[in-house]
Amino acid sequence: CVVVGAGPAGLTASLYLARGGYNVICVGEEPGGTLNKIALLENYPGIHPYNTISGQELANNMIEQCSKFGTQFEFFKSVKKITQNSDECHYTLELNDESKLTCKSIICCVGTTPNVLNIPGENECLDKISFCATCDAPFYKNKIVAVIGGGNSAMEFASSLSIYCKKVFVIHRRNSFRAEAAMIDKVKSCKNVTFLMETIVESLYKNNNKKVQLNLVNKNESTLEVDGIFYAIGHKQNLIDISNVHNINGIF
Repeated sequence: CVVVGAGPAGLTASLYLARGGYNVICVGEEPGGTLNKIALLENYPGIHPYNTISGQELANNMIEQCSKFGTQFEFFKSVKKITQNSDECHYTLELNDESKLTCKSIICCVGTTPNVLNIPGENECLDKISFCATCDAPFYKNKIVAVIGGGNSAMEFASSLSIYCKKVFVIHRRNSFRAEAAMIDKVKSCKNVTFLMETIVESLYKNNNKKVQLNLVNKNESTLEVDGIFYAIGHKQNLIDISNVHNINGIF
């Protein structure tokens, strides 16, 4: 069996298959997937609250556990296309390095990828950017944060963060929100939340105080200094081309 995706779902599938006695190959562009974007992790079962680890450390533990039971890995590779062989019992996966894998079954755990702004300074500030307020809000107790977005997720983030943070700025590029009215009203009732409408984040910069400076463009140019940023601008579904497959009984 080939497992496509090396995030928590793909590694879990690989572990169960390997322990079940199957020959397993796990293919993934990034070992651990989105876990690598998590600087500190304390809300995963079994992680002691006073001994937090990084997402990358948890991913490495998962990979080591899978390897122990015989999982093979094809890391830093992606699947370009899947085709069904003429015997209709096997599939061939074409990888981006032109290599091929043949198997009887495939489990697709490709997940989603959070959208980013693709602005200057973003990569340098990744350790200050979160995509989940439920996961990371406790790390910002009594601190100042910014939420970028204008949909339901942005309102959920702002509401969760308002419980912990000293100040929450909601930055939205339009003059009105796309979120439900009830959710907007709930956030507006939070005294420590401020809305910055018709505002675009032009670039990011990490200063000497280990805070992030947002360079903003609205009616005028301005800056905002925060301890962390929460992106609530959606996700894109990761897809695999199975257009050449006529019988998907072996693809899960």
